[in-house]
Order: sequence, then C-alpha cells, then structure tokens
Amino acid sequence: MRRYIYYITPGDQSKWIRLRDTGSETTLCVKEIRSDAIDGTHEVEVTVGDFADTNELLGLLGFTPKSYQENRRTSFRLDGVRLGIDEWPVIPSTWRMWLTPVVTPSAQPPYSGSPRNS
Repeated sequence: MRRYIYYITPGDQSKWIRLRDTGSETTLCVKEIRSDAIDGTHEVEVTVGDFADTNELLGLLGFTPKSYQENRRTSFRLDGVRLGIDEWPVIPSTWRMWLTPVVTPSAQPPYSGSPRNS
C-alpha cells in the first residue's frame, strides 16, 4: 500500500487529503479531526482511477505532498471483528494493529454494557 498526504492549509494538521493505492483500488480522502474522541476524525472518501494521475491533478490544484508512505497491511476477520496489522518495511520491528467491529443490520453488537474503570 502506498499513500501521499497533503495538508489543505499549510501548518494546519487538523485537516488533510490522503491519496492511497491499496493495490486493488485507489482512493482520495479528506480527513478532519473534529474532536479527540476515538471516533473524532471525520472522513469523506471517493474511488479514483489512477494514483499518478490523481497526484498530478492535485499538484495542478496547488497541493504539494507533505509525506509519502509505503506499508503492508494484513487483515483478519473473526466473530464480527476485523483485525488489521500494518507494517512499514523501512522501519523494522514497527507495526500498528487496529480492530474494527463489523456489525451487519441484523447483528447485535457483541457488547452493550458500560466500560469499567480499572
């Protein structure tokens, strides 16, 4: 997977554009941090036809990539939860794991209680 990140307003890290190529699809997304909550980042994403052409189009619109990243993602799904492990090949021994609940309209959430303090 590869991606470019572009800041919309220089110096404002709360809102950015991401152009990503997963190998099977290329997407363009605007992300905005609206709060510090776990679901506080809002995003709108569309599928685009070509990674290089979209990067060129963004350049013509005045956007310069702030960063370029490549990583590998391994995903698993078990009992309604998707587990993802990201690895960055140029940063040995570094990875990020994420979990996403997968809820279908007919399925009940696996946990509906209140969080406990520990």
